[in-house]
Amino acid sequence: MEKNNKGFTLVELLIAIALAGFLMAGAVSVFTYSNRAYVIQDEVVATQQFVRSALEIMLHEVRMAGYIPLALQGNLDSDEQIREAAATALTFIADLNADDNPELVRYTVSATTLTRQSWDWSATSASWAVQTGAVTLAENITGLNFNYTFADGTQGIPANAQDRENIRAVVINLTGRTAHIDPDYTAPDGTKYHYRTLQTCVKLRNMGLQ
Repeated sequence: MEKNNKGFTLVELLIAIALAGFLMAGAVSVFTYSNRAYVIQDEVVATQQFVRSALEIMLHEVRMAGYIPLALQGNLDSDEQIREAAATALTFIADLNADDNPELVRYTVSATTLTRQSWDWSATSASWAVQTGAVTLAENITGLNFNYTFADGTQGIPANAQDRENIRAVVINLTGRTAHIDPDYTAPDGTKYHYRTLQTCVKLRNMGLQ
């Protein structure tokens, strides 16, 4: 009588296990790559968003540069509406809250941190009192650049106080990078970070009115 033996041999089981392991390794590899790509893309989007947010804050305040209450014009420690106009730093006076109490505001980048510092005008001491230390607006910032347009339409970096008073617009370039590297990517500068640069032009509507 012939027996009908059903089942798998040891060799067949070993082959099946090997194939299953191969397929599982492929699935894990695809999942790992897809997950890493998602994380990197999420960081790129986040980088662009925090650069945009920081730039919006700067745009709003820089636009107010030179806005000094009439009662205080000529009574500050200096009549300079813009105190510093460098390629990588900007310091200006503006009554940001329209409360007749102007602030002195400075933007710059320290290492890879975009900072804002402000001082309140004290009529009692006739001086600027520190309101805040350097407050962080955004991290992982690798570039902040200002370029200035003067009343005659020329552009450049002011050389003196007279040039600063003739500023009518500012182009701001802000560059941020992802918090982590992408091992599968190489940026033009040779690093493994993804960068995002945004630019805006701010017209200083209060300059040249006094």
